[in-house]
Formats: sequence, structure tokens, C-alpha cells
Amino acid sequence: MGAMLPTAKMPRDIERYYERGPKLKDVDPYDTVQVILAREQHIRDEAVYDEKIKLMREAISVCYKQYHMNHAYKCRPLYTEYLDMIQHKNAILHDNKREISASEVKNVPISQE
Repeated sequence: MGAMLPTAKMPRDIERYYERGPKLKDVDPYDTVQVILAREQHIRDEAVYDEKIKLMREAISVCYKQYHMNHAYKCRPLYTEYLDMIQHKNAILHDNKREISASEVKNVPISQE
């Protein structure tokens, strides 16, 4: 006949559970199976972190739409958390030694010209 169309009784979401793999730095580089498992785990961790960043971006968008004029004051905790998440992601990607926290950024004096 053909492919069965989804109905209300069929589950639309498939729950998947993956066992935690080893970390890349803890794996022997000559053990190919462990290296592949570590890479897959690293990719899953990055995907989860990227989704967290997307959710934070959506929350900032909702906050901005809600508070328009006062968004800088009302949404500041979201902005600082988002900034920390982005800097953490960049530090992981570029392997930086030091991360700058949002509290350090907001305490920097602005020069008067």
C-alpha cells in the first residue's frame, strides 16, 4: 500500500538514550573504537550546548519584546548569562586559556571623551 501516516496513537518523538562515552583527552589515540566513541560524545555535548544557547536567545527575544524601553535593566541577567555561554563556547572552540566573565565586562569603566 504505502507508508503509514502518523496518527494520534503513534509516538512522534523518539526518546534516545546514549551511554556517556569517554572524553577525548582520556582516550588512547591508537584505540580507534574509543576515539570514535569519544568524538561522538563530544559532538552530542556540543549539540546540547548549542540548543541551550538557542533557548537562551529565544528567552532574550521574548524579554525584549515584553519590556521594550526597560529591556536593558529588566533583561540584564539573561544578557549576562548568554554572554557567559557564548564566551564559554568560543573558548572551547578556540581553546583559549582564560575566559572573561560577564561581571568583568560590565565593571569596565567607559572612557569619557
